[in-house]
Amino acid sequence: GETTDQMKETVTYLADRPIDGIKLQLLHVLKGTDLATVYEQHPFPVMTMEEYLDLVIDCVSLLPPELVIHRITGDGPKALLIAPLWSANKRLVLNSLTRRFKERGVTQGCGLTIPSSPTETPKEIPSKY
Repeated sequence: GETTDQMKETVTYLADRPIDGIKLQLLHVLKGTDLATVYEQHPFPVMTMEEYLDLVIDCVSLLPPELVIHRITGDGPKALLIAPLWSANKRLVLNSLTRRFKERGVTQGCGLTIPSSPTETPKEIPSKY
């Protein structure tokens, strides 16, 4: 699996590409899938809601404001969801996300670095008039 730093590197990479939109998605372990079999035989850690909220907010801060975010979270079918169980309460997740954005003072693109301006003043281009 990826670390959160690797996930943010991917978002930074995509933010610099000519794309129009992005979907952010939480990993769900769903009954009847190969992943469920692996999870049941060799349980692996899944994100807590707090970890996911912070990661999503960090990622949104790295996305240009003009980039459309088509999905900021998702939810697996409750009857099939094995993990993470907190994701079944979408209203809680979205309300918590909204509150955390406000608490951290984050807006889309606020974490982008703006290239420094050139140190040399461009020479005036002669006019033909």
